Amino acid sequence: MRSIIILVLSAPVVLFLLPIHTKPSIAPSESLTSAEISQAEQLIVDLAPQSPSTLSVHKLTLNSSEFNLLTRYILDLLNLSAQWTAKISSSKDLLSASASWNLFSGRLPIYLNLHGKFLVQNNELYLEKLQVGDIDLPDRWTAWLMRSIQTNFIESEPLLKDLNEMLANIDSINIEGTETHIQLIWDPLLIGQISDQAQQLLISPQDQNRIVNHYLLINEIITTLPTDTGAISLNRLLNPLFASAHERSAAGGDPIAENRTLFQTLAIYVNEEGIEKLIGVDLSRKLPPVRFIEVRLLRRQDLAQHLVSMAAITASIGAKLAQLASTTKEAYDARYRSGFSFSDLTANTVGVTIGSMATNNINSALEIQRRLANSQTESDYMPVVGSNRDGIPESDFTAIYNDRSSSEYQERLNEIEEMINSKPLFRGL
Repeated sequence: MRSIIILVLSAPVVLFLLPIHTKPSIAPSESLTSAEISQAEQLIVDLAPQSPSTLSVHKLTLNSSEFNLLTRYILDLLNLSAQWTAKISSSKDLLSASASWNLFSGRLPIYLNLHGKFLVQNNELYLEKLQVGDIDLPDRWTAWLMRSIQTNFIESEPLLKDLNEMLANIDSINIEGTETHIQLIWDPLLIGQISDQAQQLLISPQDQNRIVNHYLLINEIITTLPTDTGAISLNRLLNPLFASAHERSAAGGDPIAENRTLFQTLAIYVNEEGIEKLIGVDLSRKLPPVRFIEVRLLRRQDLAQHLVSMAAITASIGAKLAQLASTTKEAYDARYRSGFSFSDLTANTVGVTIGSMATNNINSALEIQRRLANSQTESDYMPVVGSNRDGIPESDFTAIYNDRSSSEYQERLNEIEEMINSKPLFRGL
């Protein structure tokens, strides 16, 4: 009887410990080299459709090494490299994925090791086997788990539901050896909807109130301008917006949250988008419509859009993702549009720098508020870009710089950063 009681009482502990290991099944990866980062960013450009705003049939091809490089790159962007490692391999109509999750990294590290096998069935990846630690889940458990996730999470959460709809747009999946071929319907409206919902998930009710305050102040500023005003300097908005944010911070507000929501709201206005992208349709209907006026930086609308957009992305989700958006956007332009632009890249870098300093800590957030509230000219933060060679097609860029990991290109980036750091807004920060 004693043995039976001990067995019954210890069973939950045994079941809990079975999935737990003291070593990862996937060895931790070394830090990405500059060449690997450049390769990953180029892969993202290669995978992008030629016309992202157009409904189209899009084809993707990735081999296992490219899958694994992108996985490492994404984990690094999300600052998850220390907790997660993953590896993907493939064979005919079979995709294997393994991951190790570092649950505790003290003297006795604890890992949860996962391994799944996916089969291609009816142009979908079907989870055939799932191993959690040393436990091979029975097929019926795996099927039940997938049904539960579908019913309790995906179908009840709008963002996950749209992501599932995007997966449903996949026409075909074909795995041949180490290569996976995917054909899908690229739906820009659905992609935009997913982006908006993901952005709104990061905005709390308190941040919604801050966004409304910034939006109403922009409306007030624009209302005081003559009706025939065609364009204004970015400074015309930055000064009063940051002066107001500084006043609220001095009265006990959160300066980091004020700066983050300020850039989010300003990016919506400068890019002539609707405020509902941030706060939803219902709340936006209660606000007065704002008259759009072109906002310029160094007399160029696109530079103002670059700077503010990168500042908003940096303040919202971090500098790494903002830098990814900046570099891949220019590489994409070099291939498909007006060419690579160091002027745009400079405005992007200024935006990332301001966004970082405005949200890095309370002291830097307050100081950025004070300096931008009193900024006299755009030259306080934006270098002159007239001497840049812009509109560089991809072939010319490759001939000059080889790729974005080359010493020539890095030297050019260092020159841009030195010009930015010498500006009055950033001195001493």
